[in-house]
This record gives sequence, C-alpha cells and structure tokens, in this order.
Amino acid sequence: MDTFIDQSCPELLREKVEIASNQDDEILSCSLNLTDVVNNANKFFIMQMLKNKYGAYFVVTRSGRLGSKGTNKIECFLNRDVAEREFNTQFYERTGLK
Repeated sequence: MDTFIDQSCPELLREKVEIASNQDDEILSCSLNLTDVVNNANKFFIMQMLKNKYGAYFVVTRSGRLGSKGTNKIECFLNRDVAEREFNTQFYERTGLK
C-alpha cells in the first residue's frame, strides 16, 4: 500500500523523511472524518508520525472543516517512544481506540 506524506508537511522536510511504523510494523498515519448533520459539523483530521535518518521524529497534524485547507502543526521529538506516545494519545483522544 502506498502512503504519502500529507501536504501540510513543508516540502523541504517532506523530501527528507518517511512515515514511521510501530513495533508491530503498522504505519503511524491516519485520516479521520466527522460528519454531524444535526450540528452542522463536517471536519477532518490527518496525522502522521515521520522520521528522518538522523533520529528525529515528527508528529504532523492537519485539521479543519471539510473543503478547507485546515490548520497544521508540526511537533519535533528526539525520542521515538515520546513521539509515538504523542501520536497514540492524540489518536485515542479523537477515536477512543488504542
């Protein structure tokens, strides 16, 4: 399966990283959508954990209303476990799944 780095990641960084995977060899990348017609909510959330060859890890997120570019955030970590914990925490907060 081909997985691409999200457009919110700056091109300069995008060229030097790859999507990280956990110990079970599952890629750490997700795209979530929430639609609630009653409350007029139609939102998206994209999150990826990236790594470079120097041992830096990045948790990149983008979220907003469907149809908009949304807002993005990039967090840098020098410890893989801390980066993966951040990814998992955000995923759990939005889905209730581990």
